[in-house]
Amino acid sequence: MFLVEVGDRSLYKLRLIPVHLSYAQVNLAKGTEFNTICDRMQSLCAAFNTNLRQTSEGLEVKL
Repeated sequence: MFLVEVGDRSLYKLRLIPVHLSYAQVNLAKGTEFNTICDRMQSLCAAFNTNLRQTSEGLEVKL
């Protein structure tokens, strides 16, 4: 799930919240699944010179 924070006139921060999808349910990813999603997204974004900071909720990049 992505969350976008907007300031007065521009985007401020983009956050990625790792989730686990199952039939008719969306739950926050936890433990190994959380770390695997974060590691994979950091790796993919690094290829575009985008550094993501890991937080307790997921990943974020300040824009």
